[in-house]
Amino acid sequence: TGLLFNAWREPPRQTQTEQVTADPLANTIPPLQPQPDLIGRITEQKQLLNIFHQVSDESRAAALMIQGAPGIGKSRLLEAAIENTNIENTNIENTNGEEALVLMGAAFESEAIRPFAVWMDALNNSKFNNDIFNSSEMENRDRLFDRLSNLVREQTEIQPVMLIFDDLHWCDDSSAAALHYVIRMNRDRRLFCILSGRADELRDNRGIQKTLRGLRHEGLLQYMKLDQLSDTNIKKLIELQSPEADSNTLYEHCAGNPLLAIELTRAVTSGNAVYSLRELVNERLAGLPLDAIELLRWSAIIPSRIDITMLSKLTDTDSFRVGDMLELAENLSILRINERGHHFTHDLIAQSIYGEISPTRLQVMHRSVAELLEKNTTDPDLASDLSHHASLSGDAALAARAAVSAGRLCLRFFANEDAVVQAQRGLQWAEKLSPAAGVQVIIELNDIMLTAAPVADWDSAANKYVALAEQALDHGAFAHARLGYHMASYVRWMHGQWAGALEQTLQAERVTRGGTEEEHIIGMAETAKCLAMIEQDLSQADAMLMEAQSLANRSRISHHVIPAALGMLRYHENMLDEAEDLFREARTLCKSAGNRLDEFQTLEYMAMIAIERQQFESAHEYCRSLVALGEKLREGSEAPFARAMDGLCRYALEDKTENLEISLEELRIADAKHRLAYILTRSAFLDIDRGRENEAVSKANEALGYASLLERDTEVALANLALTVSYHNTGDQLKSLDHQRAVRQSLDT
Repeated sequence: TGLLFNAWREPPRQTQTEQVTADPLANTIPPLQPQPDLIGRITEQKQLLNIFHQVSDESRAAALMIQGAPGIGKSRLLEAAIENTNIENTNIENTNGEEALVLMGAAFESEAIRPFAVWMDALNNSKFNNDIFNSSEMENRDRLFDRLSNLVREQTEIQPVMLIFDDLHWCDDSSAAALHYVIRMNRDRRLFCILSGRADELRDNRGIQKTLRGLRHEGLLQYMKLDQLSDTNIKKLIELQSPEADSNTLYEHCAGNPLLAIELTRAVTSGNAVYSLRELVNERLAGLPLDAIELLRWSAIIPSRIDITMLSKLTDTDSFRVGDMLELAENLSILRINERGHHFTHDLIAQSIYGEISPTRLQVMHRSVAELLEKNTTDPDLASDLSHHASLSGDAALAARAAVSAGRLCLRFFANEDAVVQAQRGLQWAEKLSPAAGVQVIIELNDIMLTAAPVADWDSAANKYVALAEQALDHGAFAHARLGYHMASYVRWMHGQWAGALEQTLQAERVTRGGTEEEHIIGMAETAKCLAMIEQDLSQADAMLMEAQSLANRSRISHHVIPAALGMLRYHENMLDEAEDLFREARTLCKSAGNRLDEFQTLEYMAMIAIERQQFESAHEYCRSLVALGEKLREGSEAPFARAMDGLCRYALEDKTENLEISLEELRIADAKHRLAYILTRSAFLDIDRGRENEAVSKANEALGYASLLERDTEVALANLALTVSYHNTGDQLKSLDHQRAVRQSLDT
């Protein structure tokens, strides 16, 4: 714990009374001098200035990636990039005397899965933050990309813009993708991006590597490697820090690292001869009261969120006392403060303090942080921190729950690959739980993976979900049993196994009768929705929904599945105005819940309603949103269907079939029979309107085969109707009459 070290280094202890009244800095090293101007790096500074002037004068974007070892001076060079260009606050001047806007952010290890973390940090204290990252815009990744790009574009019309991102080896995927998009979309603007990171760790970050490869391929990226400072510059740095220090002796221990040179000089100035970073940090801590040392240990656990309120709760210390201790650490240059709050002067100092904590105590401390974060479940931005600390806590239950939270956060921002990774990690923790607790978490994690990516073997997956649901039922976990059956039903519905889908959705409804009222309401609504999707027992579905809606209104329960299911029923009844209103309500609830697949489905029906009304301009607008959403979902039939719907609208509006034919083939590959039937019948009617009877017959026959296999009465009737008209127009009256009888039979049914 460091107690022995402190007892050895400190003078004799004061009595408790004396200790309270004594000056807490009396036994510490003197306050440190301000950091000197940047020493050396002349070539690097010239390169930075040349690129900036070129960007500003020629209106051509550029990015520079600065790489180097920890403590080599990357962050200091970023600061100098601003300081040496006549900066005042966040404005610098180019060669034309024009001020430039500077936005500076940094990545943090615990925020590696927090979407857009680096951009949020850069905009945190700017006037743009609320405009970009408000609650509604955070739900649409494409819109966020566009708004970030538009912000840069608008500012570059007024002044040059510098984006400075530090420690990108910890960059999250969303920030990396947004960076690539913003630079690429503003390549002919006055935009200069200066990036930094540790070369070895950058290689392990797939997201930022993809961005760097893309920028390099497009000729927008240059690299700069920071090597060790020369002996001459190291000695100069030491002499500027302390003229009385023996620079000839000290520089031999620095290995060309400026951070170590500065810290060694400070240690020698205070009367100590230590030559390693760990010794330096321990020597610095020895001059602090014990409660301040303890506070710094907790700060090293949460280096990206050193917050007085959080530290007060974690240490059970009065917040005023916490503030005093942080100020002491700031006076000793262990911590410093900026717009984001307190942070370590260098993460190597935090790592050194962290490394002195015993492994057992580290687990306890991480668990305490995770439990504190878990209480704030209303803030999705904390999910990345929760996952980080829970995984280091050794608490399997806590880590598994955190994986669920982190996975859902990733889904909300369409980070599907990250969601799968989080779920897979969670499954490893879930295996260590009791059967009752484990099965609930396993079902939730499987639901995340199902939403993030299509299953390889849908029949096996459906059977697995049913088995998990039955295990949950054995343990009385009715809500999770319902979810398991619902997942199985959804998978079977997606692949045209309607009987199995109906069986499992009915079982889900039966299960919820033994649960809470809310579980029962959702179970009835989901069952009714399934019946509507497969066009079976619609009167029973209507009755279920009326009961579910009545109970929900009485209990003030709101869930997207109720208006979505009602919208499907009204759509089948051709009550399109009411259906559209219900789907709008359902879409809003889906967006607020972060349920992207169901949001896609509601938007899909809204586009279909516009098509039924022959309002293809409106339908095309919906399809644009549908395509944008579908592209970000898992690799299922959603994206091909969205493109097919868009192609259908283009065919109606522009008489162009290329996109439609390509997307139809994609749907065939995806084996989405119900979606194929819909597109083919509507396309066949457009063929009829344009006198292309042969194409109409081919499409309608294919649609009829799918619809008959799925027992979709509506699509069967429409396909037969298209064939009736097509054969009539070509003069084949016998076939036309055959299909006309089939239409009447469908209507009678």
